[in-house]
Amino acid sequence: PPYNQHPYGSNSHVLNSLALWDRPALSERIDGRNKAAIRADWRTERRSAYNYRGEAERAYAALLETLNARAILTSYSTDGMIPLERLLELNIARGHTQLVQREYKRYRVSSQRFSRKPLNIEFVLITDTTRTHAGPSAEALCAQLRHAEHAALAGHRETLTGED
Repeated sequence: PPYNQHPYGSNSHVLNSLALWDRPALSERIDGRNKAAIRADWRTERRSAYNYRGEAERAYAALLETLNARAILTSYSTDGMIPLERLLELNIARGHTQLVQREYKRYRVSSQRFSRKPLNIEFVLITDTTRTHAGPSAEALCAQLRHAEHAALAGHRETLTGED
C-alpha cells in the first residue's frame, strides 16, 4: 500500500486514464498548475485511505483480512503512515512472516537541501498464510528495522557533515 500522503495515482495518471477509458477533459493551456497533466480527481475523490494517517492502519487490516492468498507480500518503509509494530503485528496474525530489508535514499523534493534523515529502510514482509508465525515477535522485527535505520544514518556522510 502507499505509505505516505502522496497518492500513487497522480504519478501514473496516463495509465490510469487508459485503464478507466473515461477521456478526462484536458486544458488547452499549459500553466504552472497543470503542466504535468495530473488528473484533478486523484487529489480528491480517488485518493486512497492509505494516504491518511488516521485511516491507513484500518484499511490495511481490512485488506489483510479479506485477501484469499497463500502468500502476501507487503512493500513498506520505516517512514510509513502505519506504525511499524502494528504493521508487523497485523501480518504475523495472518501467518508466518519474514522480513527482507534494505536502506534506501529517501525521496526529497529538493536534493540540494540538507536533510536530517537522508535515508530510511525499505522492506518487504513475506507472509505465508498457510503457516503459523514461528519467527521473531513484531516487537523484535520492529527493533531490527529501527536498528538498521539508525546504523544507516549513523554512517551516512550527510548526517555526519550536514552536507549532501
